[in-house]
Amino acid sequence: MSSETEIDRVLSHFFLEPDFKIEQLDAEYEDTFRYKIISNINGKKLNCVFLQFFDDHIYIERLGRCELKGGETLDIIEKIAKQLGNISYISLEDDSTLKVYPEFDIWINLYIYKILTKGKSWYNSLDYYSDNYAEELDANAKFKTMKIKEFQEEISSSDINKKKYNKHLNDLTDIFSFEPDESMTVPNFYNKIMEIIGSDEPDENKAEWLENDLNFVLESQIINYNAEKLEKRIMVPTGDARGKMKKTRKGKKSKMKKGKKSKKGRKTRRTRRTRKTRKTRKSKKNKKSKKVN
Repeated sequence: MSSETEIDRVLSHFFLEPDFKIEQLDAEYEDTFRYKIISNINGKKLNCVFLQFFDDHIYIERLGRCELKGGETLDIIEKIAKQLGNISYISLEDDSTLKVYPEFDIWINLYIYKILTKGKSWYNSLDYYSDNYAEELDANAKFKTMKIKEFQEEISSSDINKKKYNKHLNDLTDIFSFEPDESMTVPNFYNKIMEIIGSDEPDENKAEWLENDLNFVLESQIINYNAEKLEKRIMVPTGDARGKMKKTRKGKKSKMKKGKKSKKGRKTRRTRRTRKTRKTRKSKKNKKSKKVN
């Protein structure tokens, strides 16, 4: 495991002062180190990320919102993992949300929205997967072509508050001035809703409708997704990985050498055979000349 000094050094290399402040927190487990990274840009102090360093992995306790975008913070954490050398994977829980409008404190469930529109979550697109990711992809692939009416019927028949959900669906036309036709698919429906939200003036009712709708989807358990544990494997270009690369190169070279040896060997055999043939011919000639004498 990396030492506390080594972790401090690597963190300080990527989160430079005065733009960032690194705080060490009380560890939750033995032989681990816990940190909070705070951005301090333009006078705004915001929590970027909470990290726990274990023997062989980094756990992202919480990915905050700061001057760095979420993807940028994840990219830095991956670089930190590679620098430390002993880290084989990064793990986290997907609690990602998206603020619909800056004006209102309304957040939608991002992984539900992304799976319904893209087939996989935002973290999946950055190579963070659960153990049963292949099954999740197969199970959620049906939403790509499923009609929105069929989708809503399936949610309504699940173990949710049907009366509340039906009222929610009836509010759609009044709030969005839009009614999906029979042929509209699930991805097209949610893309259309987001398009209307993006093109109109900030509307709290629209934001709340989408937030509630995705919460109904979550409650229905129609989506197959293990948000509790996602992992990304880290390919470290040092240690074992570098050793394997060298061995591969040596192996290739040794094969070439063997090829040359075998070729040379064939030449040698031919040379021996030629010499033997010459000797035989010479001895036969001598025998003939003796007979003549």
